[in-house]
Amino acid sequence: STSFFRGIANSLFKRCKRKPKTKDYFDDVPADGLRTTSADLFLFYSQTFSENDVAMKAVDKIMEEFFSPGGWSRCFDNIYAVEANIPKELDLYIPAAQEELYNWVNGPNRQYEAGFRIIQSGEWGDYDGFYLMEGDSVP
Repeated sequence: STSFFRGIANSLFKRCKRKPKTKDYFDDVPADGLRTTSADLFLFYSQTFSENDVAMKAVDKIMEEFFSPGGWSRCFDNIYAVEANIPKELDLYIPAAQEELYNWVNGPNRQYEAGFRIIQSGEWGDYDGFYLMEGDSVP
């Protein structure tokens, strides 16, 4: 739903977001102080962005905030929007049906597997590790 993706976008930037007429969250941290290590941010969607306007708009909003002055580009080196391309009919998460439906958790499982393979492929960079925050988590 629209509010789900909007909620995720708002939660991601709550701490870094610039507020008018208030002190910036990162004002006390020099920019070079944030660059002692390298980190990238992946926005990872279980299906395909082009087939979901809500997901696409949410990612556009996050990217716009990322590249805005004082945005998350001060925290991360790069931002990528990637997709697992799981067909909608297979992107399942139905906890109530876990006794009857063998693939009740197929969506999150396939998304994790695809994300791991994408990071491991080296196509986006050479990583020592990654942290996956699930979509239903609050940062």
